[in-house]
Amino acid sequence: MLTIVRTAKLLTRRVICILAVIVTLFAAEGAKAQEGGLIERQTTLEGRLERIEQLLELNLRPWKPVAANVMEFHNWVQDKDHNRELEYEFGVIRNNGFRLVHVSNWNGGRRYMTEPYWRGDEITDDDFGLGGSFWLIGTEEPKEQDCRNKPGTALHYYYLYGANGVRQYGGNGCKPEGTFYARKRIFIDDIPPGTGFPNAAD
Repeated sequence: MLTIVRTAKLLTRRVICILAVIVTLFAAEGAKAQEGGLIERQTTLEGRLERIEQLLELNLRPWKPVAANVMEFHNWVQDKDHNRELEYEFGVIRNNGFRLVHVSNWNGGRRYMTEPYWRGDEITDDDFGLGGSFWLIGTEEPKEQDCRNKPGTALHYYYLYGANGVRQYGGNGCKPEGTFYARKRIFIDDIPPGTGFPNAAD
């Protein structure tokens, strides 16, 4: 739920920014209208509207399923023809919620970790608190050897924040887990010129 609220707030801020740009553009066009002819104004306005449409497309990049399980996701991320770790952000559905997934190198392989969320069923349980899940692929972790004979699976662990920091707390063993999602990140170079955004390529 927190992720959904955060996403909604982010989208709201983006929409507000876009609307501010639209108002600025139309105000600028109004000033120019006194200096140019009708055809010139129409051509300029059409160019502005086209750039606004490009901005809207940038801000409406949806999450798309890219892998049915964690091993397929690992292979998709590792595609040598793309730099997907940089170009995309990732997510997975865990514990009835959509969780962002972070990728990192660890112990000779890869570690795929969800963002923290509340875990545990009873407030008095040792595992009640802020934590999440992570999967290991291609590492030197001894228990991971069991997963290499089970196609589509990866070694799963939980992590938990406690008084002494973050610790590994149990896990589900070799499981396929999924579905995994991805969406393109937006960088300043992706923003078309002439849109009024600071540092956009002009």
